[in-house]
Amino acid sequence: MGNPAQANPAHFTQALRILLGERHYALRSSEVGRVLPMCAWTPLYSPEGPLALLEVAGILLPVVDPRPWLGLAAAEIKPEQHLLLVQTTPAFVLWVDQVEEVFEVSSEQIQRLEVFEGSPVRFLVRHRAETLPLLECAYFSPGEFVRSV
Repeated sequence: MGNPAQANPAHFTQALRILLGERHYALRSSEVGRVLPMCAWTPLYSPEGPLALLEVAGILLPVVDPRPWLGLAAAEIKPEQHLLLVQTTPAFVLWVDQVEEVFEVSSEQIQRLEVFEGSPVRFLVRHRAETLPLLECAYFSPGEFVRSV
């Protein structure tokens, strides 16, 4: 049986509240396999594509910084930051400033945006007193880069 979140991208029951720069975002928890503490990685010198490779359980995975795609300033690597193991095909690691919490989501909290298909944000999620852009993990996938390595 398939994952209901894949059949209907607006259907999910938990989200992560993350921090990138000074902005908060949400991610579907079903797309994140693990939250890892910041650690050393092997930098890549490619102007387009992932910024590094990280070995996770014996597998080299690309590390992606979502900030450039979101119009955010570049960040310095800090020990309190997190790396998210994103479970897409292919898998990759997303570098974020902080994972602040995991929270429950009901369908009433989700609002679809009228944006083009390739947008990094297609939904908003209301959580407490704020509205969080829901990042589409697949948007940041370095798929073509990974297949060429």
